[in-house]
Amino acid sequence: MNFQRLLLLCCWSQVVKGNLFQEQFGTFSEMFHSLPGQFWNSDCENKEMTDISKQNAKTLEAWSFLIQDGYQEILSWYCSVHECCESGDCRLINNITGLDHDLNKKLHGQHLAKEVVVKAVKGFLATKNPEKALALSFHGWSGTGKNFVAKMIADNLYRDGLRSQCVHFYIAPFHFPHVNMVDVYKTQLQQFIQAAVQQCKQSLFIFDEAEKLHPGLIDAIKPYIDHYDHVDGVDFRKSMFIFLR
Repeated sequence: MNFQRLLLLCCWSQVVKGNLFQEQFGTFSEMFHSLPGQFWNSDCENKEMTDISKQNAKTLEAWSFLIQDGYQEILSWYCSVHECCESGDCRLINNITGLDHDLNKKLHGQHLAKEVVVKAVKGFLATKNPEKALALSFHGWSGTGKNFVAKMIADNLYRDGLRSQCVHFYIAPFHFPHVNMVDVYKTQLQQFIQAAVQQCKQSLFIFDEAEKLHPGLIDAIKPYIDHYDHVDGVDFRKSMFIFLR
């Protein structure tokens, strides 16, 4: 990162929020202009004070130019290392065409599943304000492709697939092994789901071996996939839940 970019980044947080620099500068300028009347006669607006005012104006103008000139460079750099961009959420790709292609080319013997998955996901993403979160449940013996389909959904909806910050994968016996700790798991799971959706509205939660989830954990998840506008102040209607049984 060159010196100019570093300088821009250092000053950015002090400037963009409500023109903080300009407000502070204006306050300072007003205070400075009041000094002559306090120490000299009221008509003592001499050349020195005029020169200072002009210099202050030039300084503010220079800062404004620096900010405007470097805005696009800062935005480009920020989007290259962070997840969120000006146009939306860079973590999401929502490639329905790619999902349809992968299901047709890579998943064999599950024609009905292909149609249902594509239709459900496509319809959900096309709805600007869905009534509830999308919940999918895949049933079948080991080796029938449940995990494979979940992975293809993640790969085609999120830039980083299963590694995305928006995708969360649970294995019931591994993450929730002790029956006597169900109450603890419920609290932790609810807190995590809420925090995850606050960070990424289109979060995907995948629960493998869901048939082994304690009923108490199922009850803990239900409010997030039901017809509620908000749960504890968080909107879950754009999130997705996949249960592999």
